[in-house]
Order: sequence, then C-alpha cells, then structure tokens
Amino acid sequence: MEISKLNSFIIGLLKVEVNTPLPYIGRDTSFSRHRLPEIFNHAEYKYGAEIGVGKGLNSQSWCQQMPDLRLICIDPYTPTEFYSFSQRRHDSYFEQAQKNLAGYNVTFMRQFSIDAVKEFKDGELDFVYIDAAHDFDNAMIDVIHWAPKVRAGGIVAGHDYFYWPGFNVIGAVNAYTLAHRINPWFLTHDAPSRIAIHSWFWVVTVKDH
Repeated sequence: MEISKLNSFIIGLLKVEVNTPLPYIGRDTSFSRHRLPEIFNHAEYKYGAEIGVGKGLNSQSWCQQMPDLRLICIDPYTPTEFYSFSQRRHDSYFEQAQKNLAGYNVTFMRQFSIDAVKEFKDGELDFVYIDAAHDFDNAMIDVIHWAPKVRAGGIVAGHDYFYWPGFNVIGAVNAYTLAHRINPWFLTHDAPSRIAIHSWFWVVTVKDH
C-alpha cells in the first residue's frame, strides 16, 4: 500500500484534525492500542515483533484479530533495573504468556531487546511494537535500533507515552521524531481510570532510516 494512502486511512480512522500540532491524536476516543490491528489488517501486515511482552495479553489481542500474523515476542523475563521484581514472578509471567498465546503463530525470544535486534535484518518486519524499559536512555536505544528493522510502509509503534516518575518515553519519542522529521505521527487513546496511557506510532518512509 502507498504510504500516503495508509496515512490518509489512519487519519480518517482516528478522526484526526490535521491542522493541529504533532503528534496527532484523533477524536475517536475508543481507538486504543488494541485496535491497531485494524490498521495492520488494512495494510495487509503479516509479520511483526513485540518488545516487552509480559503476560502476553496485548499479543493475544492482536493474534485474535490477525489470523495470519506471525509474531515474534521478545522479553528476557528476568529482573532488571527497570523491572526489579523477583525471578519467580518473571517466570510466572512467561508461563502465562505461553498459555495465552498457545495455538498462535508466535515465537518467543527470551532475550534483551538490544541482543534480539541483532538477529533481524533491516526492513524485515511489517511492524514493531516497543514496550520494554521506559526510561529515556533505554527507550531511545530501542527506537534507534528497532526502527530500521521495519520496512518502508510498515509501522513503528510503542506503549506508555505518558508522564510518570522514572518514565521518559515521551522525551525519547519526541526527540527521535523531531530529529528524523517524521510527519505525521500518531497517538492512540488508552485511558484507564487515573491517567491516559497512549501508544505512539508512525508509518515508515525511506527517509526515516
């Protein structure tokens, strides 16, 4: 699909007002990250990766909506500075993810993001969704290394675009999109009871790499 047509489809789907500052967030407040497969299916994406999988609930939602999806699920499932809870809890999350994703075309890579990315060729993926460590340095490293793995016309996306102590996904994504002159780019509406937790995404062009 032509990149301009895909961006036009997204603008219409999210009900975006284009004469507003970036990032674009549409007027359709029901458009959460769980509806991203509507875009992926429209663009006929078949091959993607999720970085930071946890219990696999987001991956499960996407696999249910995309019957032909081949999904690579990357998560070390081990304590880190950012996710410091016990190994027992990490192992429990991994077991739950395996159960939730049983029967789907899913491959688990129990590796850190920075190691797993080396096993992918540039332009190999239709999309990537980054939901790993959320401090500025790690978020920026993930975007820098994973964005080139997505082909032109694919989508780079991620979670947790919001303010919280110790989080700076906003700073990393804002800096990357500004430096690479990415326009347009978008936010979903993910709004639990206390705070709006957005996902961010854009359609890759050749100049983005």
